[in-house]
Amino acid sequence: MRDRGVVPRAAVLPVLGIAVAFVLAGDVQPAGGWPDRFADAGDPALAVHGKQVYAARCASCHGRFLQGQPLWRMAGPDRPRRAPALDETGPGWLHSDKELFAAVSEGHFPSATPALNSRMPAFRSLMADDEIRAVLAFVKARWPVPIRAAQAVLNPGGTGRPRSVPDDWRFPPICMPRGTPANAARIGSPPVGQR
Repeated sequence: MRDRGVVPRAAVLPVLGIAVAFVLAGDVQPAGGWPDRFADAGDPALAVHGKQVYAARCASCHGRFLQGQPLWRMAGPDRPRRAPALDETGPGWLHSDKELFAAVSEGHFPSATPALNSRMPAFRSLMADDEIRAVLAFVKARWPVPIRAAQAVLNPGGTGRPRSVPDDWRFPPICMPRGTPANAARIGSPPVGQR
């Protein structure tokens, strides 16, 4: 009987191959003036280093294939939240690089309430800033290009937008809340909370 929490190698290799191809192609367009927390998934050396750090520091909770702990979506007031998936099925891409950096460094997102009840340790004393950025670059390099494009919208100036995504890329209308202006979520526009 196959364990449902383990992703078969045959399913991971094609996705990893595509991610590596984008990384090797140098597929990111960083914006100037925001380098301190930006995790460049288009930097092959950074992503490879991040894979090594991830294996040593993160995989025991978040999984070898970034799949998270079983039943990670289940949380309640009486039990801590399990380690979420860090692949495209998890919530990571819904946060800017600055927020992701803070979550790793502090053990929670800056906006998290105490009710979240996370068991994630604060890695600020266990990992250098460069190691945190490397882990984030590795994780982002594993996301499909449309997910990386969506996440880049949350970064100042669309930092992290894959080169294959046009400058005028926008979320499809079906993905936007009703009443949202058509140009509200395009790369290069201010993040939602900063308009």
